[in-house]
Amino acid sequence: MKCSNKLVYLGVTSALSMQVLAGDLNPTSGPTDAGSAMYTLEDIYNRLNGTPASAPSGFTEPTSGPGSTGKTLTEVYNKANDVMNSIPSTPSACTPNSNASPVFTDNKDGTVTDNRTCLIWLKDASCDDLAGTDPSGQANWATALTAASSLANGTCGLTDNSNAGDWRLPTIQELQSLVHYGYHRPAMSNAAGTEKWNTGTAGDDAFSGVQPNYYWSSTAYASGPTSAWYGSLDGGGVNILDKTSTYYVWPVRSRQ
Repeated sequence: MKCSNKLVYLGVTSALSMQVLAGDLNPTSGPTDAGSAMYTLEDIYNRLNGTPASAPSGFTEPTSGPGSTGKTLTEVYNKANDVMNSIPSTPSACTPNSNASPVFTDNKDGTVTDNRTCLIWLKDASCDDLAGTDPSGQANWATALTAASSLANGTCGLTDNSNAGDWRLPTIQELQSLVHYGYHRPAMSNAAGTEKWNTGTAGDDAFSGVQPNYYWSSTAYASGPTSAWYGSLDGGGVNILDKTSTYYVWPVRSRQ
């Protein structure tokens, strides 16, 4: 008899425990907790597509089987993939190394890092969208200084979120750091540092628009206020000329 009573007691206790843990298995209404609200696939897709965020939808008791949400999981996944691929890569930490390999790294945001100096250069070496430059991308010295310092995100292919004032005209020493004296026209190597730069050749796409010509530096000639130094990517030399001369402009910025 005692054994029978124990079994009844255990059975009742187990039933009560299961009810507490599981809740009502046949609720008469949907969840009321605000945390039960959810975004739909349509909401997520639109957010990835640039639409401002919306409030999550509250629980609605379905009256029929699942219907179309407007977007499939595949569409949402592909949109997320597009968004991730559009995010510019962030240049990794850089330590100057004269023997760096590769020499240049394309940051995929309109900039290129010289791994030997850690300087960041504009990818387009002859951009004609710089303020004040002529159709070929050239300008006199004063205009070149202003054009470089006014460069910002959205100009010359930049998607790096840089602001006006971040960029500048390179010093003559910085300009010379690009030169490879084993080559001429231009006196510059490819990204790997193994051959002469040659646009359109595999491995040379770190920079575009490199000209075998003269480029202004920001270094004024100490012995004459009307002259400034320029660097030649024809043969790699440097010289001075009157500031009214027009040469190419190649902006640079230090690593932030």
